[in-house]
Amino acid sequence: DTDAPPVCAEGIPVAIPPPPLVEVFDFWNAELRQLTFHAGDPWSISYGRREERKNLQFVALAAEAPGAVPVYDWWSERDRRLTIHPPPAWEGESRRGLQFYAFEQPAEGTVAVHAYWNS
Repeated sequence: DTDAPPVCAEGIPVAIPPPPLVEVFDFWNAELRQLTFHAGDPWSISYGRREERKNLQFVALAAEAPGAVPVYDWWSERDRRLTIHPPPAWEGESRRGLQFYAFEQPAEGTVAVHAYWNS
């Protein structure tokens, strides 16, 4: 049975540890005049400044897991806009860094994070 939990040599079910998690914050990027969303520390911007960390937005997977896809930050030079989403790139975007992993389909114990635009 492929759905049966793994067992050790003694036949006792083995607990599978949950994947590591990472906090994703929104940051105000004064240079771009937009919020950015990413894991980790504020990014450096011009003149030795850094983005301003705002609020925790959600918690995501820090590593690959079954059913999860990578989420990258993407840059559009034409629109001077930074976005964050799974591949593929949207028109005119170039991929930058891996930020986290997210489930492609709804999963138990998770909440969907939707795309939105604020101009």
